[in-house]
Amino acid sequence: MTLICEALKQTTRQCEQNVISISFVAPNKKLDQLDPSFMYTQILKEILLTINFENKYFKEFITYCRDAFIENQYELDNVTKLERDYHEQTPIWWYTCQYFLYSMLNQALRLVDVDIIIRMGFFINDLHRDTQRLHPEQFDDHQSGKTFTVYRGQCLSKEDFTKMTKTKGGLLSFNNFLSTSSNRDVSLFFAPQAATNPDLVGILFVISIHPTDSTTPFASVTNVSYFHTEDEVLFSMHAVFRIGDIQQIDRNNHLYQVNLTLTNDNDQVLRTLTDRIRHETFPKSTRWYRLGQLLIKMGQSNKAQEVYEVLLHQTTHESGKISIYHQLGWIKRNQGK
Repeated sequence: MTLICEALKQTTRQCEQNVISISFVAPNKKLDQLDPSFMYTQILKEILLTINFENKYFKEFITYCRDAFIENQYELDNVTKLERDYHEQTPIWWYTCQYFLYSMLNQALRLVDVDIIIRMGFFINDLHRDTQRLHPEQFDDHQSGKTFTVYRGQCLSKEDFTKMTKTKGGLLSFNNFLSTSSNRDVSLFFAPQAATNPDLVGILFVISIHPTDSTTPFASVTNVSYFHTEDEVLFSMHAVFRIGDIQQIDRNNHLYQVNLTLTNDNDQVLRTLTDRIRHETFPKSTRWYRLGQLLIKMGQSNKAQEVYEVLLHQTTHESGKISIYHQLGWIKRNQGK
């Protein structure tokens, strides 16, 4: 029975690996031609890391989860454990364990579900800070000069695989927290599903990292992860890589190796792209208000409305509500309501 349970856990984890949101940016891509999710997660990350999440956000999330899982006793028990023990474990432990946080967060980021992202903002912030804390502890002056390799196995749809092959030399962004492994065999476990599904392509990402170059925090989490056997290296949200060689390594299983290199501040293309995104996404506005403006710009008025309605609920001073009402009025007018 234990072996069956472990197999089910691994199968669930494999399925979740395959639904991670990925964006591609071809060389010389113009801003108005970018995959919207690339911009969303870039700005989301910047916004969330400027917010000081008070304990009330955690309590509101617990209440939300109890309502969401009202007919699922198993998850209700997990919600109780989360409420009771959240500060007894690290955010990384909670992210890697078999509770609902992992799948809920990744689904919200994949769908750009603004409501859930806002509710989980405290956890996104905590998880980033936890990874950021571990990074300098693990990569001191001696280790920081050494390039090393990690791996990630997953399946891509044929459509995404075609996009990636056309983007060779361009950029690839994982629009969430990225789990990788220093163990190639562990990563290969998550890729062979393509052998039984003709619509999927198995991918082994081989990722080259130079610790001092990284602008995205990452850390080995083997000692603090729920899964101690995976030799896991976790990257914070919206890590960006440059796509290198793509080659088939197993014809029978439709398995391909894709070489990636972690980008850094010296990557002129990424720097220029990031500066342009910031410049054109209302840098003088703050936090969630800025996100709402970004969503309007991208034609996502319904999602912008969600942001401003949450802001309206959270704003206690009438003077602070004026600009929010203005944005909501503008949205309604453009919706023809």
